Amino acid sequence: MISKLISKNDTTQISKYVVFTFVFMVFCAFETAFWPNLISFIPAPQFWLLFVFFICVRWSERWNIFFLYLLGFIVTLYSMMPLKMAWFSLLLIYAIIYFFKNRIHSTSVVTFSLLSLAMSVVYVIIYVV
Repeated sequence: MISKLISKNDTTQISKYVVFTFVFMVFCAFETAFWPNLISFIPAPQFWLLFVFFICVRWSERWNIFFLYLLGFIVTLYSMMPLKMAWFSLLLIYAIIYFFKNRIHSTSVVTFSLLSLAMSVVYVIIYVV
């Protein structure tokens, strides 16, 4: 009976979300706890932000916004960023990436790198404003 309610595709999707949430937490912990104690004179890389870019570019749009809400909540647990600021910045980044993703039909590493660079700059501007 349960096998008819939950398909194999749904279970793989749920397991993917659980694993990626755990990896996202590891990236956030690395930036906030490990990096400042290891190399305090260099700013910590924002691997979690690259992770968000990867999710926005590579995953389907069906559940991305809900997953970004969860990731925004997780970011607030590791930083002093208010929740509405995290949600606003992540959703704005998602909207910009979605705009470019529909116009650029390339899956190359160069495209992802340039898009990540541009969105990192945009994220800093959103964070400051």
